[in-house]
Amino acid sequence: MKIVFGSDQYWPSMSGVSVSIDIFKHELETKGHQVFLFVPKYKKQIIEENNNIFRFKSKNIMFNDENRLVLKSETKKIYNSLDKIKPDIIHIHTEFSMFKILSKYALKRKIPLIITIHTNWSDLIKDYIPFITKKIGDFLIKNILCKRYNQTTAIIVPSLQMKNILLKQTIYPPIHIISTGIDKKMIQPKKVKKNSLMITQYPLLKNKTILLYVGRIAKEKNITFLIDSLVILIETNPNIVLLIVGDGPFKSELEQYISKKEITQHVVFTGYIERNKLIEFYSASKVFVFASKVETQGMVILEAMASKLPVVAIGEMGTKEIMFNENLGGFLSNDSVIEFSEKINQLLNNNELYLEKCKETDSIVVKWSIDSFIFKLIDLYKSLI
Repeated sequence: MKIVFGSDQYWPSMSGVSVSIDIFKHELETKGHQVFLFVPKYKKQIIEENNNIFRFKSKNIMFNDENRLVLKSETKKIYNSLDKIKPDIIHIHTEFSMFKILSKYALKRKIPLIITIHTNWSDLIKDYIPFITKKIGDFLIKNILCKRYNQTTAIIVPSLQMKNILLKQTIYPPIHIISTGIDKKMIQPKKVKKNSLMITQYPLLKNKTILLYVGRIAKEKNITFLIDSLVILIETNPNIVLLIVGDGPFKSELEQYISKKEITQHVVFTGYIERNKLIEFYSASKVFVFASKVETQGMVILEAMASKLPVVAIGEMGTKEIMFNENLGGFLSNDSVIEFSEKINQLLNNNELYLEKCKETDSIVVKWSIDSFIFKLIDLYKSLI
């Protein structure tokens, strides 16, 4: 099959969308299919290792370079590229600009059109457009997003919770639960030497107990919660450091927040890190921490566990589903800084418990292996062609 993935977000934007696209692209190609990416250009470009990645001019939105919209003026260029490819399936990973362009093409050419909904906008729209009321936000979701969902042949969501949220709306296309899963071969634990390049580059990490966060630095990721937890942990663990891997629009506000808490010597920012280099950060860390309450899945949790790194996370949405609503591979916490900190302390101060949680990560990774989901996606494609 010839499959086109379209999105308004891709590397160098570190997000679950970028990771999901890469994992499915890799797996589909290993099964003999061709996958073409239609994604935005960024100011900061990275070297493409694949000729099937098409970049198009885009503009930034929400006052930062990370959130993009592919320009409408690129439509002719996009359509010309599609005409040459002659896709069997168009699979979109955005509700916005690229959706509008690709959906018109798919409908005109009678090509099956699929959308994966990566974001629960009912939770996030207030963060992105803070001046609107909840009533207006619900109106926008119903009259813009849901209308777009109803133009598709089929809808994919990564979790049961997300499907249940959609079922409360007026949605007509069938909704399929197909999680991204994790390719364990891409994330393998390895020993990290004390004099490794990572430690050399970030000297504050030397001989420290590292708590790790990987992902976008955005308001909805609730990283200030992690900072509040860190303040408590420092009292009994003065050697602790929070390592924040990633970049995003909330970084300057987060730095100010850290400065007010007077713990700048306990937080290290790396900025954007290429995906193939993340393993060193997972391997050098002690505990993975995650406080987001809006994740439809939570890919970074799976990556951490694939590196045998135990997780402490707030038990909401997709995060809870990944850990089977239990304390497997770490601990789920309520939305309480005190409880969250106590869970981390248990792992830091009880080596037997820590090793037990590291071992439990194997069962999570097996359950969420990409092998469990890739054939569901292929079968869906075939059923729609």
